Amino acid sequence: MMWCVGGCGLAPPRSAAPVPQAPPTADITLEGVTLRDYRGSDLHLTATMPRLELKRETTDLKAADVTAKLESGTTITAAAVTGNANEGRIDGSSGVTLQSPSGMTGRAPSATYEKNLGPKGGAHGSDGLHLEHPKFSLAAKTFTVDFATEQADFTDTVTKTKTSQP
Repeated sequence: MMWCVGGCGLAPPRSAAPVPQAPPTADITLEGVTLRDYRGSDLHLTATMPRLELKRETTDLKAADVTAKLESGTTITAAAVTGNANEGRIDGSSGVTLQSPSGMTGRAPSATYEKNLGPKGGAHGSDGLHLEHPKFSLAAKTFTVDFATEQADFTDTVTKTKTSQP
């Protein structure tokens, strides 16, 4: 396939037509994205996604199949993400999962990350949460997590302690 820049008269063969995609809902569409969020010189978060759509004037963003890894080693995945880059607020929906290095797994229908919720940001949700840990399980109606202190607050909880098998 031959291409020429600057009007040299060569064109690609007709079979090289672009594959149609859904029309973008934003001014900027990035493919195969890796984002790194730094706090000073410290890497706070690395997120990857196949596609990121961004509106220039508002910095509203939208992505799907997002995987984020925090500096603590905790991994968070979300099927769909919307938010605003300038505000530092990201809403995960259609299933959000957290996997900690200690073996704890948390699942929620949705969760919101806010950059200004504590010194390292935090998350909260009000659509329910289910946590599985090697020593216990917990279900809660709402939650708030401070990533700096790794402290979490829950409301309307049901906790079950797991017994060890001999």
